[in-house]
Amino acid sequence: MRIIVFGFRPRTKQRRAVYDALVRCTKPTRIWDIYAFVSGPSKYSNTNPKVRLLNEYFRLLGRSSYCASMDMIEDGSYRISNELWRITDVNSTYSLCQSYPFALIIPKSISDQEVLQGSSFRARCRLPVISWCHPGTGAVLARSSQPLVGLMMNMRSNADEKLVAALCTQLASRGVARRKLYIADARPRKNALANGAMGGGSESSSHYFQSEIVFFGIDNIHAMRESFARLRDYLDTHGSTSSDGMSSFLRHGGWTWGGGNLSSMSASVSTLGDSGWLIHVQSVLAGSAWIAARIALESASVLVHCSDGWDRTTQLVSLANLLLDPYYRTFSGFQALVEKDWLAFGHPFSDRVGMPSLSGSGDMPFELSRQSSTGSFSSSPVRQTSGSFSSQAPSASHGQNNYSPIFLQVLV
Repeated sequence: MRIIVFGFRPRTKQRRAVYDALVRCTKPTRIWDIYAFVSGPSKYSNTNPKVRLLNEYFRLLGRSSYCASMDMIEDGSYRISNELWRITDVNSTYSLCQSYPFALIIPKSISDQEVLQGSSFRARCRLPVISWCHPGTGAVLARSSQPLVGLMMNMRSNADEKLVAALCTQLASRGVARRKLYIADARPRKNALANGAMGGGSESSSHYFQSEIVFFGIDNIHAMRESFARLRDYLDTHGSTSSDGMSSFLRHGGWTWGGGNLSSMSASVSTLGDSGWLIHVQSVLAGSAWIAARIALESASVLVHCSDGWDRTTQLVSLANLLLDPYYRTFSGFQALVEKDWLAFGHPFSDRVGMPSLSGSGDMPFELSRQSSTGSFSSSPVRQTSGSFSSQAPSASHGQNNYSPIFLQVLV
């Protein structure tokens, strides 16, 4: 691992100041002490995340001439549409789903009442909504959580099936009645079936017209955490570094490997393979490329989900967005992507990166408090009404078990 060494002038107070600053940033006592909030004023003229999210929605719908504002949010005039899709305010008070954004893009043919009916059929009420629209073909990339089909996989929802079917709507100018729909389940097939014992499960292609179910076989957050721990152990053992950041293998002219010799290199490579980290990263990348190919090459729509729809789903959707849309490969576009598919759609950053637990005091806004998944929902994907949550307080061990390098996997 990289080691940073600070040098200070003698008889100064610089060491204490730097030490105190590092402690504040690495172990913040309040949410506002995190470096992202104290590093300086925002470089973006619009500092309201809701306004930025709406502007991104307008861009996706081909309505870039519209400019979002707080007045537009307050009076509800942001509910615009194009030929196929529309922005709904059905979740404007977060009563439908507290881990979804206040505005959602859904098929134009689906009413708000049907959205409300269909939400109860998805785990944590995370119903299928649109993340990205192809500007030429109208194909969409959608996301949700798992359906609550039950152990026998015989539970159905007419509203959910209608909503998913509407993702296949074609542009009238293309002269084709419907496009194909792929339902990409990020989990291994056996895990999806096992979730049926707790009320969850996966879709049946016989219930969702002109659809194909595909399982990506990506392991859950616990497997990722254990794999990352093994990777760290590997680096501690075989990847020792100096203060200049150069590995021991390179520093000694390529004749040593982590303090050993070339004969030990095969053993160290085997240890790296045993961590499983590269296999996990490969699975996420391959799944994202597959999704992007279906949309770009077949003009098909793709619905992505895992169990809760905020870890593996977010990884796949955001990486597919990067492949499909060059805007997301710019600085401002990447910021919009993280805000849309990671923050607005409720990825539990506080749990996954090990942030300090928050007490929910008055100085913490609701927008931030709803990001935490620990203790906010029941552990199993039971059927529930919109916006219902358990009030049980999270335990320290439970929060630690939820740590996982989900966002790190995407960055690397």
